[in-house]
Amino acid sequence: MRTIDRPSPVLRRTDAADPIPPAFAFPRPLSGARSESGVLRTVVLDVRGGGPDAVLADALAERGIRVLRLLDLLGDVLTDQHVLRALAERVAALEASSPATRARIVATLTDAAGAEAAWMILRGIPATDRDRDPRSPDRAQYLALPLSASRSLRQPLVAAGVRPFAALLPGREARRAIAVHGVIAAAHPAFAEMRPRRYRPDPELPRHDAGVDGDDVQTAPDGSVVVGVGRHSNLRGARQLALSLLAEPGVPRVLAVSMKPAPVDRLDQLVGFLDRRTALVHPALLSDDAVTWELRMGEDPSGPALVAVAPRPFRDHLPRMLDERPVVHRVPAGGHGPQHFLVTGPGGVLTASPVGDPTSLLLHRAGVDVSGLPGEHEPEQVIRSGGLRRVVLPVERDALEPGPTALDRSAARRDAAADHLRGVPADALEEPS
Repeated sequence: MRTIDRPSPVLRRTDAADPIPPAFAFPRPLSGARSESGVLRTVVLDVRGGGPDAVLADALAERGIRVLRLLDLLGDVLTDQHVLRALAERVAALEASSPATRARIVATLTDAAGAEAAWMILRGIPATDRDRDPRSPDRAQYLALPLSASRSLRQPLVAAGVRPFAALLPGREARRAIAVHGVIAAAHPAFAEMRPRRYRPDPELPRHDAGVDGDDVQTAPDGSVVVGVGRHSNLRGARQLALSLLAEPGVPRVLAVSMKPAPVDRLDQLVGFLDRRTALVHPALLSDDAVTWELRMGEDPSGPALVAVAPRPFRDHLPRMLDERPVVHRVPAGGHGPQHFLVTGPGGVLTASPVGDPTSLLLHRAGVDVSGLPGEHEPEQVIRSGGLRRVVLPVERDALEPGPTALDRSAARRDAAADHLRGVPADALEEPS
C-alpha cells in the first residue's frame, strides 16, 4: 500500500495483499487545532523525499509531535473508488484544455491504485506520447502540472472556530490544493471531527467576490479571529467568515486588518501569537496605517445582523486579544518575521532561522524557548515556501490553558541567576587584576 519514497512515521508499511484500514493508526479522531499557541500534538507535512526536508519531520517527531504525510493521507482516501472518481473529475475540470484531455485525466487517475493516484495529483499527471502538447514544455510532460513545492500547506483550509472552512481563492493551482485538502478532511476517518463547514449564505454578498486565504487567518488567545485584508483575502471574505463564525460560541469578534501599508502580503508575516500574553508583531502592523475593522453581531429591525465598529489601529486591539499584562515584541530590523517560527507549545517555538537571527535572539532573551532545526541550512521546502510555519499544517493542538508564559519564564531565569549569585563569594565576582 505504501510504496512512496519514504515510509510514513505514523502509518506502518504493509503489503498490498494485507492492507491496513486507514483508521488503524487513529484510535480516536483528531481533535483539531483549537488555538495558535497551545501544545502541538499532530501535524501534516508534504515531505518530498529525504535529505534536508526530512530534517523537519524528524525534529517534530523528536518533540513528541505526530507527523502525518499529505501523500499518505490522500492515498488512504483514494482507495475508495467513489472518492477517487470525484476528485479525478474535479482535477480534470480544473486542468483540462479540451474534452479529450479531460477524459484522459479521469481515466489515468481512476485506473491507478490509491497511492499512485495520490502521487500523480500532487506531483503531476504524466503525459504519454498521445497526450503531449508540443506548444508548451510543461504540457509536453504533464497532463496536469505538479502542485508547486512553494505553496503553503495552510492556504487551502481556514482554521477558525470549531471546524475549518475551505479557503475562497481563485486560480487553478489554489483550487486543486483546496480540493485535495477538502477530500482528506471530508473522507478520512481521522478527520471525522474536522469536517469542513459550509459558509452561511449571505444574500448581500456573491460568494465569488469573497477571498479568504488560510495564511491570512489567525485566532487570538481570547478567541478573536484576525483576518488580514490585502492581496489574497478581502473585506468581502472577512465578512463571509464573520457571518459564519459569529453564530457560534467562543468567537467574540472578527477583526479585519488592512495589510496594504505593509511590505508583505500575508498575515502570518505580520503577527504570531506565542502564548496567552505574548505576540510577535511586524512594525508595519503597529503603525496608524494598520486600520482594523471589528465585525460582530448586532441587531437591526429585521433581527441579528453583522455590524462593523468604527475602524481603529490594530495595536489598539492587542490588549483585548492578549491576557493581562500583554507583551508585544516588535520584529527587529534584519530579523525573521513570525512566519519563520512554529509555536510548539505556549512560549516555545521551532525555527529554521540561522544562528544569530535578531528575532531569535530577541525572543530567547524574553524567555521564549527557541529551538533550531539541526544542520547548517534550512530545509529546501522551508526556503521555497517562505517560512517554517507555512510548511506545517497543525491538525491537532490543545486549547490554550492558563499556565506559565514567556514573561514568567524570563522572570524565573533572572530569579534563578540572582539566587545563584547570592551564594557566590563577593571576591569571586571581582575582575582579575
